[in-house]
Amino acid sequence: MNYQAFNAKKKDKEIRGESARKIYQKLDALQSERPIDIISRARPILIIDEPQRFGKSESLFKEFNPLCVLRYSATHKKDKKYNEVYRLDAIDAYNQKLVKKIKVKGIEVLGNSGTNSYLFLDAVNIHPKRYPTASLEFEIKQKTGIKKVLRKITETDNLLNLSNELKQYQGFIVKEINGLHNTVSFTN
Repeated sequence: MNYQAFNAKKKDKEIRGESARKIYQKLDALQSERPIDIISRARPILIIDEPQRFGKSESLFKEFNPLCVLRYSATHKKDKKYNEVYRLDAIDAYNQKLVKKIKVKGIEVLGNSGTNSYLFLDAVNIHPKRYPTASLEFEIKQKTGIKKVLRKITETDNLLNLSNELKQYQGFIVKEINGLHNTVSFTN
């Protein structure tokens, strides 16, 4: 059911005849009961797709007397706090094949001092005749400043050397690349 089926102003709910919304009409097929009353007695579980599009109509969900409301959305309203059942970021949703594609807008960070360790494991690459490698994103020092790069690393690689001596990577020597669990361990 879409929200237009029950989205009506108070005065619209009182309209009788052909122009009234069926959900608020007393119907002969239902022994002169309104469908909304029958639904509310059943205490339904409401599953709402993209609830942020409902706007003020969301308050009408209370008329259903729901047992619970599940809201599915990638972009919930920031001003409301909901009990999250499961949270995915864009990459997790893509990796689990829940979305077809991701659009990313690139940003440039200005004034990054490079004092915090940044690491992002992009992938663990399995090879039939070699040890696994990993695609790891980390910061490197360049003449123009600090920049994030994606590099293939192997066991015993030292991120301090690969980052051109950024102190935040002191002790970050690759101990193990585990292809089974998609993890990278460091000696520190």
